[in-house]
Amino acid sequence: MKILLAALAHETQCFIPEITGADRFRTLRGDEILDCAGDGSTIDGFLEVAQRQGWTVVPTAGASAMSSGRVADAVFETFWREVEAVARPAIAAGIDAELRNQYLAGALGDLPMLETWPQLWVDDALEAAALRALKTAEAAPAGAPWTCAQCGEELEPQFTTCWRCGAAPSSA
Repeated sequence: MKILLAALAHETQCFIPEITGADRFRTLRGDEILDCAGDGSTIDGFLEVAQRQGWTVVPTAGASAMSSGRVADAVFETFWREVEAVARPAIAAGIDAELRNQYLAGALGDLPMLETWPQLWVDDALEAAALRALKTAEAAPAGAPWTCAQCGEELEPQFTTCWRCGAAPSSA
């Protein structure tokens, strides 16, 4: 079974008036997530369970920040678009898939971290077709990479806003 792995980790302190922006998050993408194996992190814990269960992990994005005030909406929206860029091609290709936990990030703290991560579940029999759909989607990013004029972050073409500061390419 293939499991899509995405992680958004933040302990929100409601009494802190600041809004936590993307600049406070450390974001890992793709193989950087798999490199967490053996480091004692919660991602390492998930990867260990996945290995024991025989799951193949498809990494997307993992973002985490220290405890602080509420997270800016733009942070979650940008994170979710990045996860969707991997999850949606399988669904669009007509592959029966189940997207789980997509709205549970707000429950982080009340629920264990691993229970709040978005997951894409694909039946074993459809795994090869799902992988082909993902490879097709990865091979053809729309447009050219761009650099945000507000914060200088370099972004891949599939991002419609800067993941760091939330600026759009037209205003970047």
